[in-house]
Amino acid sequence: KRSGGPREVLRRSFASRAKSLLETGDSKQLLALAEDRIRATPGDAYAHWYHAQAAHRLGDVAAAVESIQRVGALQPEWRETYVEPFMRALGAELAKPQASPPSVENGPSRPH
Repeated sequence: KRSGGPREVLRRSFASRAKSLLETGDSKQLLALAEDRIRATPGDAYAHWYHAQAAHRLGDVAAAVESIQRVGALQPEWRETYVEPFMRALGAELAKPQASPPSVENGPSRPH
């Protein structure tokens, strides 16, 4: 019980692996990992957040927007801190041709 149970252990394992892939820039692996997690646990806001990051880095803005909006639906308290800044950065990027990805390196740090 102290560890939070099997679901929490799996969530932490996913989050640790996803964070590592994000930090090393392995967006394709991160996307695949996030997609697997979303299929297994569709209500995991972390999976959608990492999916948004990976999709954006791979140039799939539509998928990034869809995933980050899902994050806001699943975790409304993340909207102001994580969702809205990500959406603003995407909007600014879309307004500029050839803009670089927004720097949204650090995601949600604890479950809510």
